Amino acid sequence: QLNLDKLDQICENTKRLDHVSKFSRLCFGDSHCFSAYLPGNLVCRNDGLTLYSTLRDGLKNVIEEKTGLKTENLTHLTFYMGNIDIRHHLCRQENPQERVHAMIIELSHQLKNLGIPNIEIVHVLPIEDISRKLPKSGYYKGTPYYGSWEERTKLVHTFNMSVDKIAIENDWSVFRWPAAFLSEKGELEFDYMERPKSVHLSPLAYRWDLFEDQLNFLHDNSGEQ
Repeated sequence: QLNLDKLDQICENTKRLDHVSKFSRLCFGDSHCFSAYLPGNLVCRNDGLTLYSTLRDGLKNVIEEKTGLKTENLTHLTFYMGNIDIRHHLCRQENPQERVHAMIIELSHQLKNLGIPNIEIVHVLPIEDISRKLPKSGYYKGTPYYGSWEERTKLVHTFNMSVDKIAIENDWSVFRWPAAFLSEKGELEFDYMERPKSVHLSPLAYRWDLFEDQLNFLHDNSGEQ
């Protein structure tokens, strides 16, 4: 039988550690960022965090507040945000395409100011067929998304092309999701999404195979640069 009093005593006498070790490699993003993990990275997942609010509050401030790490101590940053903005927010704006361009330009500016030597930006995901049933936890203002599939797909293309542009300009890396994830119509196939209903990728489709502890074979030709 467990001696709960003794366990309480041990806990009270144990020094708390905020971080077991110091990390110099960080994967930072919203609830999608687990799928971009690579070994050696600290992953900081922030459910519901938008790119818009992160840039508004300051990328450096947000990273340091959420992780407890100082950005000047980082050597590598994998940055993955934007899916929530496209799903729920951008199509509510007067000119969504212009908003995307403005956000990516501001992202470029704030990433440069971090001074991190190695930066990688992850492409946002393609849009799945609108027939997919989603949990109410993923709703915003009572809806699972805002904007048609076509409108949001155009935003995905604009977002990813803009990311490619700033990456070339700043000698950063880009991680792209495999074309195999797409249907003939260009939708994200349900087979690669988390079951039974989710907006996220299935762990079986993650960049790193968590079961075999190796690069997922699906990403051997993913277009990573």
